[in-house]
Amino acid sequence: MNISEDIDSFINAYPKFSTIKQGKEHVLDGELDVIADDGTLFDRFHIRILLTKQYPQSLPKVFEIDGRIPKEPDRHINALTDNSCCLCIPMKARLFIRGGYNIVKFYEELVLPFFANQVYYERKGKWANGEFDHGIRGVIQFYEEIFQTNDHSKIVYGLKIVQGRFKPPLDFMKCFCGRNKTYSSCHKTTISTLTYVLKDYVRDDIEIILGKKSGVI
Repeated sequence: MNISEDIDSFINAYPKFSTIKQGKEHVLDGELDVIADDGTLFDRFHIRILLTKQYPQSLPKVFEIDGRIPKEPDRHINALTDNSCCLCIPMKARLFIRGGYNIVKFYEELVLPFFANQVYYERKGKWANGEFDHGIRGVIQFYEEIFQTNDHSKIVYGLKIVQGRFKPPLDFMKCFCGRNKTYSSCHKTTISTLTYVLKDYVRDDIEIILGKKSGVI
């Protein structure tokens, strides 16, 4: 499916959106409805979705147009750059891209949950399903979740397998994480996924986890 067909499929599914001209970029402009399970309209946002020239090798950029959401990092807005919405942390974005996506999938799995979470935050003062922290802590939190451990030495060991610096255990051997499971039934899939998607990025992440790299990313 080419980009024009992708856009047509999205507008067919979400007719409150239309295309607008913005240089040579493809831009979708429209209303996003946050709907409850019972069909109640919770809220509505005016947004724009910018499909960059790199689409679909990079994620589209999303902007909330009416200024409903404060332009602050704590509200997951990229206030230091272009005021686009920070839909997910970079590692999750890479996983999402490598898995293959179209605009409908992007909208339903990343954009709609982002704005639903914003509504929840406005009403409750907290995020509905938790959140990744910003910067360095967000990187560490991502790997703690995907490896299902807070033991950073085991995470680093796993990332060195991803890099090819350590050999993975054989399938029938005990997993490197120390659980009483074989490697094939424990972290093999995680390592395979990270090797396929993030191998070129984990060097800096290892330094972050070891406390050798600091700053905001």
